[in-house]
Amino acid sequence: MSHTHTWQRLTLTAFTLASVTVLLYTLGAPGWGGG
Repeated sequence: MSHTHTWQRLTLTAFTLASVTVLLYTLGAPGWGGG
């Protein structure tokens, strides 16, 4: 029962969500009043 795979999945998921969030924020910032 190794937790390495779980940590890899968590890290990958977190990185993916962060990248998508930053990308969407960068593209949509003017529409959200952030730019």
